[in-house]
Amino acid sequence: WILIEWIHLGKPSVIGAVVSTIYASSFFVQAAIPRLVARYGDERVLAVAFVALALCFVLLFGLGNGMVTIVKGTAIAMYVSRPLNASLNGALGVPMALARATAPWLMGVLWSAEVGYRWGLGLMTALGLLAISALWWAQSHARRFTN
Repeated sequence: WILIEWIHLGKPSVIGAVVSTIYASSFFVQAAIPRLVARYGDERVLAVAFVALALCFVLLFGLGNGMVTIVKGTAIAMYVSRPLNASLNGALGVPMALARATAPWLMGVLWSAEVGYRWGLGLMTALGLLAISALWWAQSHARRFTN
């Protein structure tokens, strides 16, 4: 958590250390792969790499969901009064749950062998841009009423 707080504060030395660590670990992994393949074989190295990538995905996904939970609670509190905060937070949970439930199905429907996930990724990009625009509009709209 301390590292996340330092990155949030934007200290260039910490951000540089994080990026350097990522690049250095990438270099060492790339250098070690031929030796590992020679010693253990392609299938074992691939299996271990797959498990490591899956664990990294789970970790990053969990961090992202945790941050969204915190940011959602604080962002709502900035725009509404305290009594409305809980009811609005609960009301926003319903569309988010529906989106999480329908997104895999919709991506499966939009997938095709000819173009892959192009249509689904395009839809997600458009919806993301719409969400950013809605947040920008809400912030500018809220500033008008607070000033």
